[in-house]
Amino acid sequence: MREGPKRKAPPVGPPAVERDVKDEVSFHIEAAARDLMAAGLDEATAQAEALRRFGNVRRVQDTLLTMGRRRERRRSFAHALVELRQDLRFAGRNLRRHPAYATLMVVILALGLAVLAAVFRVVDGALLRPLPFPDGERVARVYAGDDMANRFTISLPEYRDWVREVDVLDASAAFYTAGRTLTREGAEPEAITVGIVEGDLAAVVGLSPVLGRSITDEDVRRGERVVVLDEAAWRTRFGARATIVGESLSFAGESYTVVGVMPAAARIFAQSSPVQAWVPLVETDWMVRGTHFLRVMVRVRPDLSVAAAAARADVTERTLVDAGTTDHGMLLIGIRDQIVADSRPVLLALAGAAGLVLLLVCVNLTNLFYAHALGRSGEFAVRSSLGAGRGRLVRQVVTEGLVVGAAGGVVGVLLARWLAGIVSAAAGGAALLAPTAGDGRVIGFTMAAALLAGGMIGVWPALRAGRVRLGSGLSSGVRTLGDHRTWRRRRWLVGAEVALAVVLLTGAGLMVRSVARLLEQDPGFDADGVLTIELALPATKYDDAAIVRFFDDLLAQVRQLRGVTAAGATSHLPLGGSDTDGNFSIVGRDFPEDQRPQTMKRIVTPGYFEALRVPLLAGRLPSLADGRDAPEVVVITDALARQYWPDGSALGQRVRFSWGPNAEQEIVGIVGDIRHEGLDAAAMGMMFRTHAHFPMSVMTLTIRSSNDPMTLVPTVRGIVRSLDPDLPLREIQSMRAVLTASIGDRATLMRLLSGFAALALLLATLGVYAVASHAVQQRRREIGLRMAVGAGSRNVLTMIVGQEFVPIVLGLGVGVVAALGGARVLEASLFGVTPQDPAALAGATLSIATAAFVATFLPAARAARTHPATALRDG
Repeated sequence: MREGPKRKAPPVGPPAVERDVKDEVSFHIEAAARDLMAAGLDEATAQAEALRRFGNVRRVQDTLLTMGRRRERRRSFAHALVELRQDLRFAGRNLRRHPAYATLMVVILALGLAVLAAVFRVVDGALLRPLPFPDGERVARVYAGDDMANRFTISLPEYRDWVREVDVLDASAAFYTAGRTLTREGAEPEAITVGIVEGDLAAVVGLSPVLGRSITDEDVRRGERVVVLDEAAWRTRFGARATIVGESLSFAGESYTVVGVMPAAARIFAQSSPVQAWVPLVETDWMVRGTHFLRVMVRVRPDLSVAAAAARADVTERTLVDAGTTDHGMLLIGIRDQIVADSRPVLLALAGAAGLVLLLVCVNLTNLFYAHALGRSGEFAVRSSLGAGRGRLVRQVVTEGLVVGAAGGVVGVLLARWLAGIVSAAAGGAALLAPTAGDGRVIGFTMAAALLAGGMIGVWPALRAGRVRLGSGLSSGVRTLGDHRTWRRRRWLVGAEVALAVVLLTGAGLMVRSVARLLEQDPGFDADGVLTIELALPATKYDDAAIVRFFDDLLAQVRQLRGVTAAGATSHLPLGGSDTDGNFSIVGRDFPEDQRPQTMKRIVTPGYFEALRVPLLAGRLPSLADGRDAPEVVVITDALARQYWPDGSALGQRVRFSWGPNAEQEIVGIVGDIRHEGLDAAAMGMMFRTHAHFPMSVMTLTIRSSNDPMTLVPTVRGIVRSLDPDLPLREIQSMRAVLTASIGDRATLMRLLSGFAALALLLATLGVYAVASHAVQQRRREIGLRMAVGAGSRNVLTMIVGQEFVPIVLGLGVGVVAALGGARVLEASLFGVTPQDPAALAGATLSIATAAFVATFLPAARAARTHPATALRDG
């Protein structure tokens, strides 16, 4: 019987597809050649004929290679899935066997990830992702002024001149906000904020209205009483009814027809004044060229950038200045830059702090993960003896880290929802661009960071586990993973934790000292014991005389209340967020057009200065005698007096307020300066005109009480209802709350950084304690021998603390250097302190050093109290 060609044995080890294909092709050709030789052909002829009959060898080999590689990929993928499933199951089982350890790992990681997710949400929206409307980079805010440091809002005539003359715009809109009373049948009167607009706001946004249409210039020209609802108000107050278009709404007796619903993106333009409805602007006498009150938004032409449009608009504006139409320039600022500009340093500080927190968490968990792995040397040795290769052991430990990371990511995403509001409050205007807390991009980033962190904390223990020696692992498991080099590395990790904690504690200390210095500033008034309430009288029900009577009657009754020591009202509450300024004239003095006197303008009633305890420096304050029939008077602040009457007294001088009729007013009093823009801003000059001579329908009550001022709210509400049952109270808060809110972003940043610092201090302390405890445990025999040959408890204590404190001291030094550089990120948010403030650095360093000393001292003291025989037996 003839024997065929023998197949070669398959290669040992991983599949070799190329070798298998070549062997298979060679086998078939060789077999065919042998058959031909048996039929009588010589060897060369048989070989050639066999090749001819077989066909294109290369093509067959390529086809077989493709098929074989595809099969091997499927087999490898299936094998990897099986192993991954086994690794995941084993990791889960191992973590369930140690619930306290697993819970601690997940919670610590979740805290770090929650901080990262909450900060990333704001940073991503403000700096990374596109604006929430089409071609958002073409949208800009327009200011009056010649530079960013001295910019202000725009007057109505200036806006119209500018839109008419400038040829760089696709669309524009100007608006201001005001309080209105919404009355609906069967519901209590409701105070809402209305945007009063001229221009096409929807076109500036670049989005079509959700329903109906937007307000147009034609509505303004014809004086149409139409209203466009904000999308949020439409959904919450009107149930998102599509039939709302065409219905009528009543704003304190005035009927407006709903013509559309503005998309939510338009809310960004209102910024700090969330608007519930938009109505057309109606021009009134006070909207003169010198009165700046409009916020202007524009969309530049597609062929121009905002910078190019600004350059071309500047040429036109200089022409208007030369013609005497205006006395200042115009500034175009991209909407993202305008919103984020003041918040950028805070965003950088938050991003840096979040990164440091997560890095510190990863360092801490690496130490904790490794400590856990020390107790598993025997397990790794057994698995190695059963055939598990080094790669499999490494992959198993890394998988456990990834499971912890995934669990920490899920919990971190949930915690970030709670933390998002706090971070948004610290971020200021930038939070307007932040997506929702459940945004898919934020969740994806957080989970990616979670898996990366999980992999990082598992790498070092995994590599050490992969080096386990079979014999020593079975006989002395702990020492296999815990050699002296490993302990030195763990100590240096502790030093890194200390350095990171110093940076975070220094940042928190700087913000605490900054806020404290800010609160030490004199605002120019006494905020304690004052209640503030805003009232907006509807123009349809009240003419000027009725407005004056209403506030006179209201304040007369409020002054009779028990505990009330003074009561008044103002058009602009200090630190309240609103402001109006404009030109005024000094009778008998002429100024160049570009140097006309300018000041902040306020309307007040008698009792206002007394309620806020603004000090009177000279002259007198307005009184009830300064009524509608009395000569007009004004009061000015000391800053205005020094600016325009530096060589003499301003008392008795006559001015023209330039609002309303061109009447003259006498300066009868000079009061102390009031910080209106913020406690960190210089007090500007102010001029106060009496409400009787310039009635305003929107005023804020200021009521001083010897008791808790908030207890007056129900009584004041009752008085208001007795005068007008349809008038709601707005913005009810104490003056102390107003003052606190004015530093809200700094205070929130302070609280956030303090929270991060507290977490860093806790983690660093735990890290120091864990490493010191394990070091003592590893050296029990050595300690026993030292004590057996005469070393005292104090010697042992000093030795352990001294050795363990070396990396801590180095970490403190590195941390101080890093803090000196990193604190510069906070410079824009600091007030009254420098980034190199020695008190903050000393406080951070001392806090960490004290905590680290205690964490090192406790295990060292425990070891020093151990009997030598016990240490030698257990070591």
